Amino acid sequence: AYQWAFAIGSTGYDYGYAIALDGVGNLYVSGQFAATVDFDPGAGTTTRTAASADGFVARYSTAGAFSWVASFGGSSNDRARAVAAGAGVVYVAGEFMGSNVDFDPGAGTALRTSAGSQDVFLVRLDGTGAFQWVQTIGSTGSDVAYGVARGVISPNVYVTGQFAATVDFDPGAGTASRTSGGGSDAFVWAVGESAGGF
Repeated sequence: AYQWAFAIGSTGYDYGYAIALDGVGNLYVSGQFAATVDFDPGAGTTTRTAASADGFVARYSTAGAFSWVASFGGSSNDRARAVAAGAGVVYVAGEFMGSNVDFDPGAGTALRTSAGSQDVFLVRLDGTGAFQWVQTIGSTGSDVAYGVARGVISPNVYVTGQFAATVDFDPGAGTASRTSGGGSDAFVWAVGESAGGF
């Protein structure tokens, strides 16, 4: 039986790629938007404007009421393809392009530059949508994240996707390089929750 529906969008192309529940009545949607979008489907207005195409994650109640939205991106196309939530944290994974891409949706900055055409990002926000950390990996080729999951027993976050050429999967001081066998290979990447490292 029908419950409800709402639309969020602009004059450009907007996509909802993933959806997740946190177990306490909150619904999270991640995707990509262009131009100016009002993410509040109710009587209020909460707009964000993309430089080109930016990634977003928005929280709603399971009745469809707007809570908050966080967006991030630069002057090229950036996508938030996957989202996972629970225990007061939200993880968003996707890909970004270009230089000076800001992953902090608040007043601060967390700038990253891609190594190639597309690099993978993993962002952690708290339950209010405030930025906590970002980790990025990538090669000179095209690297994309398609899924993210939060560990229940082990304090890790797991990301899956595709990569090309050689990628260092250790975002810290160490090195954990893998080289694709063909045009692109699949990957599974485990990142520690607390500090954003292995």
